[in-house]
Amino acid sequence: MVEYALLIVAVMLVAALGYRNLGKSVRKNADESAAQLLKK
Repeated sequence: MVEYALLIVAVMLVAALGYRNLGKSVRKNADESAAQLLKK
């Protein structure tokens, strides 16, 4: 039972880190796209 709890915690940590990094990338790309649209 403890092993399953540790596995779930590890998966949650990996998912949180991935979400955080992906969020930064998406925000950067959205800002760049908005800047390009405003230039036209």
